[in-house]
Amino acid sequence: MIGRTLDEAGVPDEVTIPYVAVKEAVFPFSKLPNVDTVLGPEMRSTGEVMGIADSFGMAFAKAQIAADGALPTEGAIFVTVNDHDKPTVLPIVRRFHELGFRITATTVPPAI
Repeated sequence: MIGRTLDEAGVPDEVTIPYVAVKEAVFPFSKLPNVDTVLGPEMRSTGEVMGIADSFGMAFAKAQIAADGALPTEGAIFVTVNDHDKPTVLPIVRRFHELGFRITATTVPPAI
């Protein structure tokens, strides 16, 4: 719009952001009692919120609170992650297990 490329305008290729942001869809379930909450293709969110913090966990919690979603303190979690991210997610899953959550996950394919 200013007649220059991003390089000419001095915009860096990568920007380091000092926080984590988590965006969450807001669905109208609390406003529609006795409605089936299974999402179908016709279901639309009524907006979105964002949580910002210096860690993913806190940003996620803030987004859930803003969307009127209570965070569970018990139950089970389902984990499915691409191979590249498995080393990163393992400590997170272990922590959920330590907190008493049951873990269900996709199986690891055999090594080729």
